[in-house]
Amino acid sequence: MEKPNPLAALSLIIWLITFVPCYRMAQKAGFDWKMALFLSMPGLHFIMLYVFAFIKWPAAPNR
Repeated sequence: MEKPNPLAALSLIIWLITFVPCYRMAQKAGFDWKMALFLSMPGLHFIMLYVFAFIKWPAAPNR
């Protein structure tokens, strides 16, 4: 039987620690958990930060 991979568990913990502030930030901007999921994905978050910066936010109607 294989041993569990401690690196996988550590990666999950680090991702969860990253997801919480991304969720709070997306929630304050008026988005749901899906935007937080994209913001917390490694590699994809660089692209999503630019998308997040330039799209119209639901919570800020006149900006």
